[in-house]
Amino acid sequence: MKNGTLNKHCSRSYPNPLRIFELIISDNASTDRTGEICLTYAAKDPRVRYSRMKTNVGAIANANHLVQLANAPYFFFASGHDIRHESFIARCIEILEHDTSVVLCYPATRWLEADGHLGDVMSGQPDTRGQSQASRFRTVLWGLGNYAYPSYGIMRTDALKKTSPMRIAVGPDVVLLHELALLGAFAAVPEPLLYMRRLADFGSWDYYLVKAIGPGGKKSSAWYLYSEMIYEHLRIVTKHTKNPMLALSLIFCLLTKYRWVLQSLRRRPKRHAD
Repeated sequence: MKNGTLNKHCSRSYPNPLRIFELIISDNASTDRTGEICLTYAAKDPRVRYSRMKTNVGAIANANHLVQLANAPYFFFASGHDIRHESFIARCIEILEHDTSVVLCYPATRWLEADGHLGDVMSGQPDTRGQSQASRFRTVLWGLGNYAYPSYGIMRTDALKKTSPMRIAVGPDVVLLHELALLGAFAAVPEPLLYMRRLADFGSWDYYLVKAIGPGGKKSSAWYLYSEMIYEHLRIVTKHTKNPMLALSLIFCLLTKYRWVLQSLRRRPKRHAD
């Protein structure tokens, strides 16, 4: 659905959360037939909830809106382009139901290439069950791959609502995962049950910045965008812990592991003012 963001989560009002879910659609001011199609399904099934933005607020604000609407115990973001295996929900919720320390359960993920064939399994699948807060944070900090696909796993809604709303900055999904790591454990399902479509605009920083931050993002300097990323991470660390070593670990990680972000931003072609 063009400009539409999907959210599926199991509803507390149903007896079997493995089979019944509620679908919340936040329509980010789409200009096609998205609203008409969604309202048709909402009229047929009370589990479908439709909300529409008056103007395009950007992907980050639209995702935050979905979190505000959620009131069920489990929650996951669903892109309109990706595909989940039929056992995705059941496998993740089985773990969440049996281990209350887990705040996020996610499966291994494979690329779904533009021509339709399945590509490689994505790297980075940290599992932090049984670890202390500091160990969880460091494991996720260093163990995530370059694509933050665990953010598309199933989260406990109460834990998600304890995190800060995602801010307009580079890598808000990475910040969210690091904050969740401070709140509880991550559980990794080894089977690849999520297939993320690699679209034609994948890797375009200009497209990403406009989608996530807005048109002004393309005009921001690489150093400004990178410093905002560092600030957002420090903000969530100081919110949940007074451990100065975690802040130092964070800064060191961002300046080493994530230096590719700054390098990629600096390679953007220079543009004349609009």
